[in-house]
Amino acid sequence: MSDDEHDEADMSAEETPHGDFDLQVILGNFSLEPSKFDDILKAAKQFGDPHRFLINKFILEPTMSRKKMNYLFTKYVTTVKEKKHPEAFMKIQITSEESKELSRSIVKTMNTANGKIRNDFRPWRFVPSTDEKTPNEYVTMTGCSRNSSIISEASELTKSERALFLAILEEMMCGDGTVKMSWIHSIIQREPHKVPGPKCDMFMAKMTRQKYFSMDDDREIVEISPRTIIELEPWLRAKFSEELKLCELCRRIISRPIYTAECNKCQSTYHFNCFKNATVISNQDSVECSKCPEKITLDEVNDQIVLKKAQGISRAPSRSATASLSRSASAVPDPSASNDAALDDSDAGTANQTTVKEEEDDDLDMSKKPPKTIKELMATRKCNVFALAGCTNSGKSTLAKEFQRYFGAADTTIINQDEFYKTENEVEKIYHPAAKTLTEQGYYWSFDEKEAINVNQFKERIIEKSKIYKNVIIDGNMITEMDEIVELCGRIVVLTLDIKTCRRRREARTDYVPPDTPGYFDNVAFPAYLRHLENARKRSRTDSRITFIDVSEPRFSDRNESIIDFREQILNDHIKLTDEELKVNVVDQLVSHPSCGAISTFNGVTRDNHAGRDVVHLSYDCHDLMAYKKLRGICAEIRTAFPDVKKIAIFHRLGRVDVGESSVVISTSSPHRKTAIEATGRCIDLLKDHAPIFKYEEYSNGETKGTKGTWKSNVEDSQQNC
Repeated sequence: MSDDEHDEADMSAEETPHGDFDLQVILGNFSLEPSKFDDILKAAKQFGDPHRFLINKFILEPTMSRKKMNYLFTKYVTTVKEKKHPEAFMKIQITSEESKELSRSIVKTMNTANGKIRNDFRPWRFVPSTDEKTPNEYVTMTGCSRNSSIISEASELTKSERALFLAILEEMMCGDGTVKMSWIHSIIQREPHKVPGPKCDMFMAKMTRQKYFSMDDDREIVEISPRTIIELEPWLRAKFSEELKLCELCRRIISRPIYTAECNKCQSTYHFNCFKNATVISNQDSVECSKCPEKITLDEVNDQIVLKKAQGISRAPSRSATASLSRSASAVPDPSASNDAALDDSDAGTANQTTVKEEEDDDLDMSKKPPKTIKELMATRKCNVFALAGCTNSGKSTLAKEFQRYFGAADTTIINQDEFYKTENEVEKIYHPAAKTLTEQGYYWSFDEKEAINVNQFKERIIEKSKIYKNVIIDGNMITEMDEIVELCGRIVVLTLDIKTCRRRREARTDYVPPDTPGYFDNVAFPAYLRHLENARKRSRTDSRITFIDVSEPRFSDRNESIIDFREQILNDHIKLTDEELKVNVVDQLVSHPSCGAISTFNGVTRDNHAGRDVVHLSYDCHDLMAYKKLRGICAEIRTAFPDVKKIAIFHRLGRVDVGESSVVISTSSPHRKTAIEATGRCIDLLKDHAPIFKYEEYSNGETKGTKGTWKSNVEDSQQNC
């Protein structure tokens, strides 16, 4: 079909849906063997986010040469065929003939119907160059009518506005189709999308008037419009068998599985946010299918969608590794956290960064070549593996979702230990005396020991996702029991819970599969937690990656406030009790932040005398969990007294500390030096007055009351030194 025929086509001014894009037809016009068509089509079904390629290439380059378009597009399809992640498409090698043939096939299929020129929709259009010196053809992506191309209008934007437009679209595509204006205002402070506030508001108003975006009455929520989807996502309109789904309420494309509900009865699909008054925070919201009276709610469990029904629970099968290469959640980064939104920044010095190798000849099936050691993962791209471990029902999954939202869903994925449980037939049985009278079978299944987990599969999934994401968050109650998993982690936070709170939360849960049998919590689950906690405590004395936080008593009654508070404690309050030597520079790194102009550090070292006696060495000991709880309380008190303090680190040495070695290092950061200095001083005073840490002083010049030394609490030592 010639370009003249294109120009003579009568284009309708009305926007019409474009559900006729059939990849099979395109491939049918591509002169290769049918087997290759089938391979490409089959592989293409594995990807749910091909729009990312189109957005990046056509927003940044609204018009490009035909040769370049052919090359890029063919490489992309070849990437799909090879089952590689779309980001790897630049590594694919293709011939110019393959590029030309596929391009002709695309244009023919997209612009004709039954051999005639279509008058309703042409997403691809070749335009001759007006420059006689460069008589190349250029390809422009158009919309439903000649004058409705969002791409051509985007080309009129300034460089910063175009970058802002791209950032907004990316955020929308990675989430539920919406962003907050507060998020937009936060990103315009930085390059490459630095735009003055008034110009940003004018830009958003313009895009809203042109119906690319829509805004709510309060002008706080920006939503992607059907027009934008029609013009930017023709690829998603391909008739992949059972792959393309539309929301029954808004009729928008469902391109991501997260925050999506599917009715078990009629298989209708919905964006969960399209339901009136539905939220993604609570999984208790009940909604009704528009086609049948089925009641459904949403519960996001990593890569699974759980549909709860009145009579029980049904779990949709987990998607395979190649079926989904990204997870999505509503990601609204904190404006003040531009340098916090990466695990490696907040954990410098203590977090080991797992790095992974991305080989061209490797696909996503990690079971074929499972790495054996961390050294085999070293390569160009770094991934931060962050673990939330600890007590059952302590809120690990909830916090994991909060961290994903905070760090950005496009860069962060969650892997849940529960996905790797063995079946009842595979796990061991516990013949507890109580089980004989409390259960029908006379035993309990041992689901709270690491032997119940397919550890190798768990490990392989982490390594696999580390190739794709910047941050991998794993959660599970037995993570610290699995050496293979601990080895991969950069930081591990163990959540602790008292038995009363844990029992209350556990009894309120109705979604356990299988459900708890009578006596399981008291006789199996909680005793196992206590064993795991003690093992984690011992490991933490020599492993700088492990810390603890008690979540029994949230400081806020509001659930969302409590979640954010715990997140901030984990990110900004660095507490560590360790047998290892303390390093001041490591502690300083932890509290460093671009917004802070001052870091104040106190380094307490062992001196060689006390009260006229020669000190040989000191020894410290404590009740670890009690001390962690008290030290976090001290951090909270410091933040109340000094709101400007950004980060706090309290590192205390345990065990033997020789003369001249550091026993405690405390550091705070703040925009102003006076605040940092006062906060650090107040922090050491509170530690001396309240922390349940005990000190043994051993002397060299004779015995004291029948011993060679004296045990003192911090309080006693503080009073003696007043």
